[in-house]
Amino acid sequence: MYKFTVVLFAFSSLVLPILAIPAPAPASEESQVTHYTGTVIEYHPPSGLGGCGDTNDDNDQVVAISADRFDGGAHCNTQVQIKYNGLTVNPKIVDSCPAGTCGKDDFEASPAVFKALGAQGTVIGVEWNFD
Repeated sequence: MYKFTVVLFAFSSLVLPILAIPAPAPASEESQVTHYTGTVIEYHPPSGLGGCGDTNDDNDQVVAISADRFDGGAHCNTQVQIKYNGLTVNPKIVDSCPAGTCGKDDFEASPAVFKALGAQGTVIGVEWNFD
């Protein structure tokens, strides 16, 4: 009986602490989001239909993303999260940039987006992601 008690004690001293090690925490949703850094250019949404089939104006928080990211309209009406200078805005994708105006991670934004970001014209180094 004494041997059994010693073996049981030794087993529990070695194995139970291993079982008490916490499992790694699952990755948060934030860490699974792909972030991009690009240049944003102020533009005025077209008076007619945009690439997503909607009509927008300068007062709407909308963006046109590069043709590479637009992917033939796959991201139409998807929101993007844009962070700049401590501010965040979530405009809707409504169009693609005209050929040659946007790099892959760049986009054009309406005056309403620029106003929300406290910026104007062209801003380099804007962080963004699909929302």
